[in-house]
Amino acid sequence: MDVIALAPAFLAALVCLVASPARAFLLVYLPVLLLVPSELRWQLYGLPDVAFEDAAMAPVALAVGLTCAWRWRPSVTDALVAGFVLLQVASEWRAGGATAVQDNLFSWTCGLLFPYLVARWLFTSAELRLAAARTTVALLALVAVLSLWEFRMGSNPLFGDAWRGLFGDQLDQFGPRNAFRFGFARIRGPFPHAILAGMLFGAGLVLQLALHRARAWRNRGVSLLLLAALAGGMAMTLSRGPWLALAASLAVLVVHPLRRRPRLLAGALVTAALVGGLVLVAMDRYATSGGGAADTLQRTVSYRRQLLDLYVPLALERPLLGWGNLGWEAVRGMESVDNQYLLLSLNNGLLAAGTFVALLLGTAARLLRLALRTTPTSAAASPTDRALVALPRDGAWRAGGAALAERSTSRAGLVPLGDAPGASRRVFLPADAAALAPTHPSDDGADDGALACVLLAVIVGIAASIATAWLGGQTQPLLFLVLGASEALLQRDRRPATAGARVDRRAFHGLPAVGGTS
Repeated sequence: MDVIALAPAFLAALVCLVASPARAFLLVYLPVLLLVPSELRWQLYGLPDVAFEDAAMAPVALAVGLTCAWRWRPSVTDALVAGFVLLQVASEWRAGGATAVQDNLFSWTCGLLFPYLVARWLFTSAELRLAAARTTVALLALVAVLSLWEFRMGSNPLFGDAWRGLFGDQLDQFGPRNAFRFGFARIRGPFPHAILAGMLFGAGLVLQLALHRARAWRNRGVSLLLLAALAGGMAMTLSRGPWLALAASLAVLVVHPLRRRPRLLAGALVTAALVGGLVLVAMDRYATSGGGAADTLQRTVSYRRQLLDLYVPLALERPLLGWGNLGWEAVRGMESVDNQYLLLSLNNGLLAAGTFVALLLGTAARLLRLALRTTPTSAAASPTDRALVALPRDGAWRAGGAALAERSTSRAGLVPLGDAPGASRRVFLPADAAALAPTHPSDDGADDGALACVLLAVIVGIAASIATAWLGGQTQPLLFLVLGASEALLQRDRRPATAGARVDRRAFHGLPAVGGTS
C-alpha cells in the first residue's frame, strides 16, 4: 500500500491543469510537505524511493518550468545550487556507482533543486509570497496544536500510528518517536526529529512575526493565536539548539528597522555578537569541565564537541568528494553526526561543504546589503508593488485618494491597509477597492529591504541550527525554498524599472490580483 505515496503527484498535476502551478504549490505541495511524515516512501526494487513531498513537487516543477523558465536569467547562486547537486552526484558515483546515484538523485532533485527553482521563478509574484507565507504559518500552527497530545502522552496517533498500517516501520528509521526530556515528550509531529521540528517552528515564528507586524491577517486575534501556537510548538520540542538559533533570527530582524540609525544598529549588532561569542565560549568550557559529563546538557554539548575532534581527520582523508553517503566508518558510540557541515564534509567532501557554505553566506550577505539600504530601489514597478507583503512602516500607507492606475500585472498582489481613522478592518484590499496613497515621500526600497531582512532571519536560524543537527526531512526543501525566494527578490532588485513587465500569467491563474491587466 505504500504506492499511495504517488497520490500527491496526480493531485498536483490535476491542479496544475485545471488551475495553475501556483495553486498546486499552495494547495498540494505545502500541505503535503508540512503535514505528511517525510520518512514515508514508495519503495520498489530497481527504482528510487519516492516520498510524498517529492511526488507533489515533480509536476509542480515541470509546470512552472514550462510557463516561467523562458524568462530565466542565470545567476551565480543558480550555479552554486547546481554545483552543490552535481558534487553530491559525483561523490555518490565514486563511492557506489550508478546504483548509489539512482537511489539519491530523485530525492536531491525534488527535495533540493526543484524547490529552489520553483521559488526562484514563482516568487516574483508578491501575492504568491504572501499566500505561501500565510499557508506555511497556518500549517505549522496546526501541527503545533495537533501535537499537544504527543507532548503530554508521548505518542501522536495522527502523525505516527495512523501510518504504520500502510508503511510498516518506516517511521522509526530515525529512532523511536517518543523521546522525553524533563518528564515531557519532545514533540516532532510529522517531522523526523524534535530538533528539526524546532527548526521549522522557528522559521514559522519569524514569518508570523513579519505577517503580524504587516497586519497580514484580517483578525488581529487570529494573528496572536497563530503566534501563540507557534511559540508553544517551539517550546514543546524541548530543543535547545533551535531555541538559540531563534534568538539569532530575532536579532537579525532588528537590522532593517534600525537601518537609518547606524550607531544604534552597530551597537545592537556588536552586542549580539558579543553575547553569541560568550555563549559559545561558555558552552565549550562547560563541555570540558569537571573531567566528565555530569548531566544531560553537559553530555550533549560534550558529544558535539567530540564529533569535531574525531571526525574532522576522517573528512580530511578524502577532502574532494568524501566517502559517499554514510560510507565512512563510524566511531563506536558516536554514530550520529549532529552537525550538517561536518556530515557534508564526510559524505560528499570539502568541495560540497564549501559550496553549501558559500551559498548560505553569499545569499545572506546580499540580503543584508538590501536590508541595510536606504536609497530607493530601481525595481519597483508601481506603488502597488512597493507596498506588498514585506513589513511596511507603521502608518506609512492609508486608504484614500484616487484609484491606482492599472499598469502592472507582473507582481500585482494584495495590498496591506494601514491604520487610518475610519479605515476598514480588512487588511488586504480586493481588486475593486480604493487605492492606497503614501502620506509622506515613499522609500521605494523599504519594503524590499524589510522582506530581505525576514528571509535573512530565516536563513540565519536554519544555518545556526544545523551546526547541532542534520539538514533532514522537511528542513532541506524549506531552506531551498527560502534561498529561491531570496534569489527572486535579489534578481528583481537588479532590474530596471521597466523590466519584468512580461510575465506568463498562466503560472498564477486563479490567484487574486490588484490592478488591471494592461
